[in-house]
Amino acid sequence: MVISDMGFRAEEGADFIRSIRANPRLKTLPIIVLSGSPNPRPAYAAGANAFVAKTIDVDSFFEKIRVLMHFWMEVVELPRSSGTE
Repeated sequence: MVISDMGFRAEEGADFIRSIRANPRLKTLPIIVLSGSPNPRPAYAAGANAFVAKTIDVDSFFEKIRVLMHFWMEVVELPRSSGTE
């Protein structure tokens, strides 16, 4: 799993996500974006699986991260890496 910020310029984060998606071995790797921007479109357009807007309230932000980690680590069934395609 990759947890990434979109960066100061959304295009930097989008380029990073697209570079991961361009690699056939990484195309199913979950990508979660944390961003200070309320606009999720650039992240999803680049291939992100989830977008979480950062909040000023630290407790609220940490709760979002806790729920996010629970979902991706305990709820979702991801493809197992077989080492071959």
